[in-house]
Amino acid sequence: VINRSINYTRGMAKSINNKGLIYLGQDRLRDAITEFEKALQLNVQMKDTVAMAVNYFNIGLCLGELRQFDSAFYNLHVAQKLAQAGGNGHLEQMSLNRIAETHFNATHYKKAIKYYYAALNFKAYQDNWERCFAYSGLAQTLFQLKQYDQALDYAEKSFIIAQELKAKWDIERAANILSQCYAALGDYEQGYTYLSIARSYKDSLINEKKDNNINYLHLQDKKAENFELLEENAIHKQVIKNNRLIIFITSLFLVILIGLLFLLQRNIKQKKVLNRQLQTINGELLRRKNELRK
Repeated sequence: VINRSINYTRGMAKSINNKGLIYLGQDRLRDAITEFEKALQLNVQMKDTVAMAVNYFNIGLCLGELRQFDSAFYNLHVAQKLAQAGGNGHLEQMSLNRIAETHFNATHYKKAIKYYYAALNFKAYQDNWERCFAYSGLAQTLFQLKQYDQALDYAEKSFIIAQELKAKWDIERAANILSQCYAALGDYEQGYTYLSIARSYKDSLINEKKDNNINYLHLQDKKAENFELLEENAIHKQVIKNNRLIIFITSLFLVILIGLLFLLQRNIKQKKVLNRQLQTINGELLRRKNELRK
């Protein structure tokens, strides 16, 4: 609202994108896409390459989650190219990882491996979270290809980094893959250990999501209350506006009425004056008439 009031386009674009991220966190993917597209339009107007790349990345991520893979790939590849043009290595590495993950979800396992490796070997920028994601991505892909030993190696690397980062989602993802790999290799004790870890973190994430949903519902209730107050204020404003209009019309009517009464009174006075003058003239004529008779 503030950005709009001062016509600060860059601030408006960031605020709209942040609104989309909130929707994304609530799994309201289509609502998120709508906001990201609004932000993209503003960033295109400003020719902000990096901001455009962020918007394309977010749209591609949502479309991938919606399993609209062709559209997802288009947006993610555009994001990668814009990030490269804008010199943003972090966003380019993120784009490579997300392209890989989308290929995995689309069961394009060879392409997924190609892009995960591209993210891991990306020399322009390296981020521990992106490395953690790429390792677990490779692990889940190799597991699907039944290359369990190699999958286990990458899953362990991902798990170690995730613990260092204290990233619950990544720990749960890596632990789950480790559990599957150990089970496939016949080490059920280790498989059960990592399955327990994965479930523990998953429960924690579910509870956090429940809290977020409750907070969102409270926010919606508050929003509804605010909307009702706005409606009441609008009604009161309309009533005040109507009352002012009535007062104005009444006052105008009274002014016109007073003006008419004034004119009427003046006409009456003028008639009385004219009548007296007429009576004087008639009296003078009668006197002269009598003199003429004499």
